[in-house]
Amino acid sequence: SAQLIAFLGGVALLSPLFDPVPNTLQPFGWLIGLLMAAGIVFLGVGELLRFFPPRRSLMLLILATGLAMRLIMSWAPPVLEVDYQRYLWDGAVIASGENPYRLPPDDIAGQPDPRLQALYRQSQGLPDRINHGHLTTVYPPLTQAFFALAYQIRPFSPGAWKAILYLADLITLLLIFAILKRLGRSPTWAALYWLNPLLIKEMFNSAHMDLLVFPFLMAAILWAIS
Repeated sequence: SAQLIAFLGGVALLSPLFDPVPNTLQPFGWLIGLLMAAGIVFLGVGELLRFFPPRRSLMLLILATGLAMRLIMSWAPPVLEVDYQRYLWDGAVIASGENPYRLPPDDIAGQPDPRLQALYRQSQGLPDRINHGHLTTVYPPLTQAFFALAYQIRPFSPGAWKAILYLADLITLLLIFAILKRLGRSPTWAALYWLNPLLIKEMFNSAHMDLLVFPFLMAAILWAIS
């Protein structure tokens, strides 16, 4: 557990060295090395679970380690990732009653619509920083609803968006526990989800919306085996 925390802690310490640093000066080698090392340690988790009885102390260690990894990655600036900026903009557009599929972010600054202009000013020019801003959003309506919820919690806040991801993460974990119980397996096998360093980096540092799928997927699996 200490090794997983240490490797992701190393990624967190490196994170300020990526943006807006030129590509040639970014520490890609260190990043790749740390993530590979964390992955190698994680590969041993499944084997170790075979030899340790499912004690309460082990479950608490797993939960504490996974939570620490998540908090470390949430604190660190996003590494090589800007997708979350479109999430924040889409949520604001929907919350204001506009259609995010109508206009690409690059066209917002020149629009006469007072609501869009107000959002542009409130966001401090966020549309100008969105990746592939010449394209309209590709995210489906249900996902857009979660983007809008993040805006309602706190406008243009990565923290508000990550709070929604934490909730989806918790629901996913509880459903995994329910699935394991239904299958007669030890709850410690949830470590294969809870301690996955790649998942934690991509969901809580990069803030990818893919995590929203997991609760629905786990609920479907639980329903299928019930």
